[in-house]
Amino acid sequence: TTLLGSVDGSEWQLLANLHHDAIPMIPTKITTTRLRYIQIRDDMALTDWSKASVWEITAYDENGPYGALPTPNPRASVSLAKMLGVNGIWGWGTQSYSDANKTSVGPSLYTACSTHGRNYHNMNWDVKDPDNTPNYEAMADGKGTEAQGWLNWDTEYEAWVKSGLEVEASIQFTASMFPVSAWTDPEQDGYNYANAFAAHFGPSGAALIKVMEVGNEPWDYPAKFYQSVLRGFTNGAAKGDPKMLIVPCALQANSLEEANATSGNYIGTRVTSDIASKLDGLNAHAYSFVYNQTGARVGTYPENPASTMQSVRAMLRWRNA
Repeated sequence: TTLLGSVDGSEWQLLANLHHDAIPMIPTKITTTRLRYIQIRDDMALTDWSKASVWEITAYDENGPYGALPTPNPRASVSLAKMLGVNGIWGWGTQSYSDANKTSVGPSLYTACSTHGRNYHNMNWDVKDPDNTPNYEAMADGKGTEAQGWLNWDTEYEAWVKSGLEVEASIQFTASMFPVSAWTDPEQDGYNYANAFAAHFGPSGAALIKVMEVGNEPWDYPAKFYQSVLRGFTNGAAKGDPKMLIVPCALQANSLEEANATSGNYIGTRVTSDIASKLDGLNAHAYSFVYNQTGARVGTYPENPASTMQSVRAMLRWRNA
């Protein structure tokens, strides 16, 4: 399989040799400065029922599939530690509450290189049913949560804060945890949970959590359903503590989906204008990968125009639109 290019459609030049079994998007950087036509050529053995298929060919300028870099917005210089954060979870793998005095494990281990801590806060550790409103005041009195009678999130988060981390709670819920059928009123359920959460943990309450993230990667829910939950969360958090910052789950802005998609992560079908105006930030899980010529996903340097890390460019354009 070969990739050819032409200026006039008559004279063709070889641009690249392609792997005939590769299925994902295979980026091919072309050094020729002037082309009008692109051709894919398959040389095949003459056998019965042999077929050649090309799913799609897309040509981009020198900026690649994710577009040009946004105009820089100079800001006051900050240390790398002020920019970096670390993902953690209850107990940090110790099977007991975190302890700010322990420097070999848990939150204090990371404060030398980061100032942000993101906890995977499972919603089903707080409630058995999304229709139920968590009672964090009872939890603080030592009565546990509805779902975990031994649990006191205050004890865990206090260690994070004392260690020097600014905490973001990623409220984890998925269709495998709480299917759509479990939510009687998704918007109201989201409102009730976020209202109670922000009122207790927010800057005006216990001052343990600064940012609430509405899901980690709940991409197995329909777009309209997540939209309702997110709307409820944003309004509920604002009512519980206006100082609590709120962001959506990890989304992307470079791959479109149908408005009624039954799953996925396209921001345009999940964050409407009325919701966007109430958010304090956006969220993307961007990693630096690229598909090589055989179709295998491999790591690459993040500045590579074809790197999936560059998907943040589309997110920035969506934000600025």
